Amino acid sequence: MTLNWVAALEVAYAHNGSARVTGRYLPLFNGASTSASIESDSGSSSSLSLAPAIEYNWSSTAGIIIGAKWVAAGRNTGAAIIPVAAVNLVF
Repeated sequence: MTLNWVAALEVAYAHNGSARVTGRYLPLFNGASTSASIESDSGSSSSLSLAPAIEYNWSSTAGIIIGAKWVAAGRNTGAAIIPVAAVNLVF
């Protein structure tokens, strides 16, 4: 936009495989006289997120960036808006 002000956009896609858990509850923890089997499968997940931001640089070596990460779409993923900010220093 200018030498000091910059518009930024980050686009990210994430895919995570399924997590499978197999085990046994011990009588000590489930209150029963015998152990019990457990099996769980989380299923895979994926998400697309956008993070628009504005950056102000007060010199060629220092600046600040402020924006928000928005999880726009996904499978087995909750929607979220996450504020973000960072100070950039270059040495």
